[in-house]
Amino acid sequence: MNKKKIVLSAVCLILLVINVLIITIGYMLRKTSINSASIKVQNITTEASKESIQTLDKKNKPEKQDTNRFEGFKLTSENKGIPILCYHDVNPAQSNELLLSPEKFKEQMKYLKDNGYLPLTLDELYGFLRQNKPVPEKSVVITFDDGYRSNYTYAYPILKEFGFKATIFVISDFIDNDLYMTKTQLKELSDYGLDIESHTDKHEDLSTLNKEMQITTMIKSKESLEYLLEKKINYIAYPFGRMNEDTKKAAEVAGYKLGFNLQQGLADRDDNIYNIDRIYISNDHSIDEFIKRVTTTKK
Repeated sequence: MNKKKIVLSAVCLILLVINVLIITIGYMLRKTSINSASIKVQNITTEASKESIQTLDKKNKPEKQDTNRFEGFKLTSENKGIPILCYHDVNPAQSNELLLSPEKFKEQMKYLKDNGYLPLTLDELYGFLRQNKPVPEKSVVITFDDGYRSNYTYAYPILKEFGFKATIFVISDFIDNDLYMTKTQLKELSDYGLDIESHTDKHEDLSTLNKEMQITTMIKSKESLEYLLEKKINYIAYPFGRMNEDTKKAAEVAGYKLGFNLQQGLADRDDNIYNIDRIYISNDHSIDEFIKRVTTTKK
């Protein structure tokens, strides 16, 4: 009887030890599995973070100036004035002075091409104005205000024909409206190499708004265009060319590098960077008047 009790006790003890071993081994295996999974998650998270940071860095990295564009041109870093031309619409309708006929626009672009002018991007203009980088002696900047759809239809093919760069200042809240370019068209222009920049969110007369309201419309436009085009928006043209002292401060707070008016002068380093002069071009101007504005406008 005592032998049976001893054997039974021994068996129970062995079973208990086996259970403890099974539980211990299971716990250790589970811990190892969890640690491995945790390491994998950490690695994935780390890689995602690195990728996110690299993407952000790439997006925020300043544009490099393509010096090959200037090959064959005589360069200068002298503080000479640069004509910044301001167009609105290129349209055969010609119902008012803002609507320049495609024929006139092509004639003007041909004059620039035949006479050795090179249209700058706004990054190139910024490099000249703020960093004393050299540009061709016969530099010019071509800009369009508002973002009319007919600029895609009529101006864009002419610019491509002459191989010209240009900037379109877009009213962000008007995108996809009847008279204005679509998101798809703006992306195409941007991918081709035209600058798409800000003309505020709703084309407000900034001179009538307080600083906070100016900042709001500038930021809304900037963020909307950056989301659409996946690129930095660094430049703004003020609607109607109107502004006040608050406008310059608002543009700086909103994160813009240059702001443009319509004060009929050449742009040079003496300009306040948030009050850069442009020259208005109208359908009423003959080719002789156009040439005069390009060649004889004063600083």
